[in-house]
Amino acid sequence: MTGNDTPLEEHDSTPGIVVDDDPAVREAIGLLAREDLPAYVVAHDSSPLAWAELADIALSEQRTLEAYGFATVAHRRGIDALTAAGWSAGDTVSWSTPANRGVLRAAHALARAASALGLMDEAATLADFLEQSDPDAEARIDSEHTPTQLIAVIPPSARPTVVAPVTEAYVIRGED
Repeated sequence: MTGNDTPLEEHDSTPGIVVDDDPAVREAIGLLAREDLPAYVVAHDSSPLAWAELADIALSEQRTLEAYGFATVAHRRGIDALTAAGWSAGDTVSWSTPANRGVLRAAHALARAASALGLMDEAATLADFLEQSDPDAEARIDSEHTPTQLIAVIPPSARPTVVAPVTEAYVIRGED
């Protein structure tokens, strides 16, 4: 029995829509250096995952307009893949199916970029899309694909050997 007291066999256990996928693209995205990703995306321009990865990197570097452009292409490629798989609004697009993750990441990237630009209606529409597709998708993307920001690392040999003197601040109260 399920939570609503209907027999388990009455529930559809299929994963919903499954888009065509190229596992080699998924593997390559995980291995590429940031600087190599743009050329890879051009060579695999139909991949929503490749465009979503590019959007995530742009967002992590505060290049919001670029991120929005990349994410828009990613989401369009994702919708194309869903449509080719027979999807219609409201169909399940499960995160547990690796082939679907590029589509869901594309929608998530566009929602984040739209929100960063103040396009709250668009961000809400995309959040609804993610919720209807797979209620766990957004949390899974946030926990498994957190974009990283570039942080300058200063090796110990580059640090100054002279320590600057401690400075003090004085506040003088009175008339100007």
